[in-house]
Amino acid sequence: SRWSMVQFFHGWRRKAGIVTLVMACAFWAGWLRSGMIGEKLAFQTHRDRVVFFGSNGGVLSYSTLTGSITPPIPLYVNWAAGPMVPQNVTLEIDESWGVVHFKKAISTTAPSLVIESLEIPYWSIVIPLTFLSAYLLLWPQRKSSPN
Repeated sequence: SRWSMVQFFHGWRRKAGIVTLVMACAFWAGWLRSGMIGEKLAFQTHRDRVVFFGSNGGVLSYSTLTGSITPPIPLYVNWAAGPMVPQNVTLEIDESWGVVHFKKAISTTAPSLVIESLEIPYWSIVIPLTFLSAYLLLWPQRKSSPN
């Protein structure tokens, strides 16, 4: 029988392998971009809470700012060349669990403002996704036995 692309993509493993490969490529592109430019997307979810998604220096981050936030901030995207470190804060917690890093800081100028941040390096997402996609795509599939 002739090998064809339809036969190659038969079954869930190969389809899942393509999905994980696409995800790995997307995170890899973010990893490369974060080395050249820092980006931050922010939006206000409640009157007293702002959520930030950031990418800078090979690290993906999720942060929240809670407290009395006046005036309300609109949705914005910030592109910065340097590191995105908040100014005028006192670091309360600075812990790492493996590759995941958690920080909690309180503003020195407005003590009601609390910043919490969760950071994970891109490589810790890209490498496992790449190996998983290679396994799903390249490992021979077992022949199903007729019952």
